[in-house]
Amino acid sequence: MVAGQSRLQRIHCNYNCVNKRKLTAAITGLSWAKSAHIGTLLQLYKFLQLTVGPFEPIFSDRGQFISLYQMAPKGTTLSLAMVSLMLHFGWTWIGLLIRDDHRGTQFLADIREKMEKNQVCIAFVEMIQSTLNSLSYKYWKSLGIIQETLANIIIIYGDNDSLQGLMSNIGQQILMSKVWVMTSEWDVTNIADYFLLDSFHGSLIFSQHHKQVPEFKNFIPTVNPYKCPEDNYLPKLWFLFFKCSFSELDCHLLDNCQPNASLELLPGHMFEIVMSEDNYNTYKAVYTVAHSLHEMSLQQVQMQPFGNGERMVFFPWQIPHSVCSESCGPGFKKVSLEGKAVCCYDCTPCADNEISNETGMEKYIKCPESHYANSEKKHCLQKAVSFLNHEDPLGMSLTTIALCFSVLTTVVLGLFVKHRDTPIVKANNRTLSYTLLITFTVCFLCALLFIGHPNNVICILQQIIFGDAFTVALATVLAKAITVVIAFKVTFPGRVGLRCIAQGKKEFQNSQWQWKRILFNHSHAYAYNSSECYYRMKEDFHHEGDVTIGVFFPVHTFYTGNKVPHSYLPNIYTDFHIQYNFKLHQLVLALVFAIEEINRNPHLLPNISLGFDFYNVPYSEKNILTNAFFWITGLSSHQSLYCNYNCVNERKLTAAITGPSWAKSAHIGTLLQLYKFPQLTVGPFEPIFSDRGQFTSLYQMAPKGTTLSLAMVSLMLHFGWTWIGLLIRDDHRGTQFLADIREKMEKNQVCIAFIEMIQSTLNSLSYKYWKSLGIIQETLANIIIIYGDNDSLQGLMSNIGQQILTSKVWVMTFEWDVTNIADYFLLDSFHGSLIFSQHHEQVAEFKNFIQTINPYKYPEDNYLPKLWFLFFNCSFSELDCHLLENCQPNASLELLPRHIFDMVMNEDSYNTYKAVYTVAHGLHKMSLQQVQMQPFGNGESMVFFPWQLNPFLRNVHVGGNMALEWKQKLDDDKYDILNFWNFPKGLGLKVKVGNFLPNAPQSQQLTLSEKMIRWPERYSELPKSVCSESCGPGFRKISLEGKAVCCYDCTPCADNEISNETADMENCMKCPESHYADTEKKHCLQKAVSFLNHEDPLGMSLTTIALCFSVLTTVVLGLFVKHRDTPIVKANNRTLSYTLLITLTVCFLCALLFIGHPNTATCILQQITFGGAFTVALAAVLAKAITVVIAFKVTFPRRVVRWLIISKAPNFIIPICTLIHLVLCGIWLGTSPPFLDQDVHAEHGHIILVCNKGSDFAFHGILAYLCSLAIGSFTMAFMSRNLPDTFNEAKFLSFSMLVFFCVWITFLPVYHSTKGKVMVAMEVFSILASSAALLGFIFAPKCYIILIRPDKNSIHHIRNKPHSRRNNPLKT
Repeated sequence: MVAGQSRLQRIHCNYNCVNKRKLTAAITGLSWAKSAHIGTLLQLYKFLQLTVGPFEPIFSDRGQFISLYQMAPKGTTLSLAMVSLMLHFGWTWIGLLIRDDHRGTQFLADIREKMEKNQVCIAFVEMIQSTLNSLSYKYWKSLGIIQETLANIIIIYGDNDSLQGLMSNIGQQILMSKVWVMTSEWDVTNIADYFLLDSFHGSLIFSQHHKQVPEFKNFIPTVNPYKCPEDNYLPKLWFLFFKCSFSELDCHLLDNCQPNASLELLPGHMFEIVMSEDNYNTYKAVYTVAHSLHEMSLQQVQMQPFGNGERMVFFPWQIPHSVCSESCGPGFKKVSLEGKAVCCYDCTPCADNEISNETGMEKYIKCPESHYANSEKKHCLQKAVSFLNHEDPLGMSLTTIALCFSVLTTVVLGLFVKHRDTPIVKANNRTLSYTLLITFTVCFLCALLFIGHPNNVICILQQIIFGDAFTVALATVLAKAITVVIAFKVTFPGRVGLRCIAQGKKEFQNSQWQWKRILFNHSHAYAYNSSECYYRMKEDFHHEGDVTIGVFFPVHTFYTGNKVPHSYLPNIYTDFHIQYNFKLHQLVLALVFAIEEINRNPHLLPNISLGFDFYNVPYSEKNILTNAFFWITGLSSHQSLYCNYNCVNERKLTAAITGPSWAKSAHIGTLLQLYKFPQLTVGPFEPIFSDRGQFTSLYQMAPKGTTLSLAMVSLMLHFGWTWIGLLIRDDHRGTQFLADIREKMEKNQVCIAFIEMIQSTLNSLSYKYWKSLGIIQETLANIIIIYGDNDSLQGLMSNIGQQILTSKVWVMTFEWDVTNIADYFLLDSFHGSLIFSQHHEQVAEFKNFIQTINPYKYPEDNYLPKLWFLFFNCSFSELDCHLLENCQPNASLELLPRHIFDMVMNEDSYNTYKAVYTVAHGLHKMSLQQVQMQPFGNGESMVFFPWQLNPFLRNVHVGGNMALEWKQKLDDDKYDILNFWNFPKGLGLKVKVGNFLPNAPQSQQLTLSEKMIRWPERYSELPKSVCSESCGPGFRKISLEGKAVCCYDCTPCADNEISNETADMENCMKCPESHYADTEKKHCLQKAVSFLNHEDPLGMSLTTIALCFSVLTTVVLGLFVKHRDTPIVKANNRTLSYTLLITLTVCFLCALLFIGHPNTATCILQQITFGGAFTVALAAVLAKAITVVIAFKVTFPRRVVRWLIISKAPNFIIPICTLIHLVLCGIWLGTSPPFLDQDVHAEHGHIILVCNKGSDFAFHGILAYLCSLAIGSFTMAFMSRNLPDTFNEAKFLSFSMLVFFCVWITFLPVYHSTKGKVMVAMEVFSILASSAALLGFIFAPKCYIILIRPDKNSIHHIRNKPHSRRNNPLKT
């Protein structure tokens, strides 16, 4: 294509064989891989290439793809969008099917991070290879996982090429139980068979948003093979889908096609007329090329206009490039991206009160102080002037208050002036009182200066008058007070007190200069160079024996305070001091104790004595190997060193013991490993030393201690501490511990408040330490775990002590010894700390051994004289620094406080003791082997090289880490828990309060004696360390977005839900339907059964009303029967009147069926009786109305009217209507009869027994039937309201029906909006109200005439009443 040649021609690279063709750019896609292959050719010519597939990060490499441009956006928020969808629907168990390439790996990392952050879990992850083989084992395996998983939501990430095989398999399996969440790159409509699409019905697809081009939809219907004959694919489409056939003459010509064939007729899954994402990218690519050509043509025209017939001449690489980043519009500014070109930038919104009103601005324009930025950050708008005005509500209120108080003060002043000669005014200096009241008035009035439009004069007056007024007022009050004091304080003169204060101050200043020249605290002591013996120090001492062990411990170090340089020696300071660590000296004593014990044992190394050579290890790393060289070569410090020579033949070197610092042991080990010299370390276990390739002959005495993090987390859980701070030394051991404890804490929902990695430095004023201290002081975590040793945390330890942080409980390891801080008072910060120490058995004889130690018994020990000098008031002899004078009698180490020297063997001392025994047992086994091979002669001693001891040491060490039959078998994982007491002050005791056994059952792993634990003085009870207080009963936890799981809010349980535990329940428990939650939401209480009872006030009222109205109706009935022959009774069909009154009595009485304990029978009777009674009543009213109409409506033929009246046809209305009602009731009872039901939600704490209507349709149908009767009666009565009749009751019938209709229409919404007893009461009330309306409106006027106006109820009155049809024409 680039060369312009066809496939039939030989290709000649770098030649364009068609001069007339103007090649511009290449558009490739959709596969990034194919685009990359094509790009390898195009980039050679810098040919412009535009890709329309998904964004590919590889193409961003401008070194490889210099002229390639991607049309698709980056789409960096796809994983966030998908996780947001999961959270929206509450989906938390998700499967992942991801293509196995770099894009899939990056997507997996992104979505895993988002899912973990939002607590959405991954059910499975399947990485799918790109293959077309649908029968691949990998696909069948993936399908098996999909079918078995409980995850119903599965995310698919890939394209058609990479997932075509899996897509086909999923379709064939018809997996309709899964919801697939995918990207638009994977098009499910590409499946070969239609029915396979069922598997993907309901899938959710994420597609990059793009604009739609409306004209494209209009363009597609016009496309056909005749319009676009150059398109080779259109004939194929027409052949496949429109039953066309190819012409025999030309394959581009079609015959016998369907009429009006068009692409818009194809199904949407085959051809979509809406522009898709890739189509839009193609559309955008073409426009990108066109716009670039347009700009280049404009540029060429400006430089050299084209002549007639000339065309634009260019090379493809000359087309203007597209931009790396879109221009920043108004309201935004460009922000350069670190490490990116200047053309690549982000757009960030303007800050407050700043604008950018142009495109592509790099700086904001700050609005003047008198203006502000509008919401779009495009323009600066003028600010409105505002001040505290008298007309504002606030200013008006303050003005009123100021004036009222000034008037009140003036009134008080006038009152004082009026009564100026009274005792109460004169008693306290009335002049000062007048002054004070006048000043108060000014103070109140000066407030008015602050209200209203300010100016320069007012601003000055505000402060002057305000300050002066209050100054005078306060000075007046002070004058009043001083007057009283001067008047009554006459017991001692002021000079005496002043002289005493001055004298006390002088004595205090003098006492500050009383210093000792030697300062010591706890286990460290500092010696000044004024004491020559104390300063003179040998680096080594020795204990003779047949075989010798080398011992290297840092018992003392030299340091400089102010670094005063020596006058002529380089790198030497004149202010050197010595720092002793007597805690480490206990290791030396444990060594001596073990050697003496072994030498006394006739069964271990008989006839062979052990000795040792002790060397101090300097703090400086540059001199750390010096003493090791002296020991190996046998030379002294005054001789030159000769490596690989042993200058003392008589010495039998066996092994070296180093520690407790792993770093110092590693340095010494670099020398010892050259000679395969056995080295035993007594410090904490160090994983680096397990590398046998580097440390071939090094053995660690300390157990691994792999359960320390589990032990600490178990302690947190025991005390309910869930918000923990971590201070960890910044090295590989600290990093490993952090990983272990973080895993255990997350597993047990214990949260990390902060993590501070501490550098190893002695500089206690380090910025890092001050930062850590600030975090410690501000954190809500009261429990802080410290992991490190004395070397790495010495600076931080000193700073914590100085801050006196008594509100924190420190949980630490034995490696960090709090008793090593320099000052007694600093121990208060660590009182109540908990220390985890590797469990070891105590050697009882060691305590007795310590009691017998003194400088006279072990004169070779250089450190014992210093201890006696410091603590037992001894003085050094002027003749020999090893001799002491004037010591306290019976001086012994057991008299020293425990924080200075502990009689009990600690962990490192025990490891030293164990190391000596390990060497002894190794030598013993080796000597037994040598005796078996060649017995020693008289006077001969064992001859060996140190490296020959390694196999024997390895057997002793590996066989269970001291699987020896002496003393005990070590439990590697057992921890002792110690409590640090600083009581009495300065003693610093460690008391064992519990232990941790990981191999025990979980409930028995941690054992604590809580009564023995002493917490920091601030706490009177168990300290709390939580991010959020526990949610008590009746509340549940609500997680806070972006916070740890331990940080949450507490919200009350919903209605009818409880939480009866204090363990921070995440979900409340719903009470059963038969129970309800109490007010505190703690317990579910049994609901009381309730119903509309006769004994309730409501039930009693309704019962009384029903009975009263039924009695009243009976009385009316009796009245009518008594006066049955009177005109008013006979006038309106007395039979219907009797029927209506009897029915109304039944209506009133049927209301009683709704009151009382319901059952199935009453539920059925309620509706039948209620409906039947009202049917008869309404039918009687209807019959009355029709009777009147028939009698007076003369439009009918006379015979018909007469027949209707004579036959009493209206009387048949009642049985007919009743029969209809009975049919409806029969249908109701036959299909869904009423039944007894329970309403558990209507009333809190009660179960309401109600009658369920069974069929709401039937119930409302009965009501509709009754209302239709009422409407019919109303219509008939309304038509006859003006008919001439003396006792025409049509108007009263109309009113009664109108009220009846209104009552039941109102009943429906009220009935449906109420529940329980109120709903039943509402139905009873409607029955009573409608019945009372019928009784009142129809019969009350008649009773009035019968009882009150009997004169009208006579034939004489009727005859004399003027009425005729002529005078009263009928109105219709």
